[in-house]
Amino acid sequence: MTDAVRGHKARQNAERLRFGDKWIDMDLVFCGAHGLPLDGSALTKGFQRFLKTDGLPKIRFHDLRHTRASLLLSRGTPIHDVAAQLGHSTPALVMTTYGHVMPKAGSQVAATMESVLGG
Repeated sequence: MTDAVRGHKARQNAERLRFGDKWIDMDLVFCGAHGLPLDGSALTKGFQRFLKTDGLPKIRFHDLRHTRASLLLSRGTPIHDVAAQLGHSTPALVMTTYGHVMPKAGSQVAATMESVLGG
């Protein structure tokens, strides 16, 4: 567990103690007040404020998910692992959506076949 996750968990435990029996334990890693799921619109607004404050380009919060998948695939992470991390039911969905970020795949296959055939 990283220091950032440990810190988040400690803050969440303090929040849980502060609310006592009013805390609704839904076993969420990230939650809003009283343990309830985060409000999507509030999360989006906060994310947009963060981007603007730090001088970063405006993107959708969901774009972070695409960036993660693209980075993992471009660095050779197996498709099955990326699908599992994204919660996709099949690797085929990952290939359909992110196949374009895997430029090495075709050349790797060609190189393997060349070595098998004695090229």
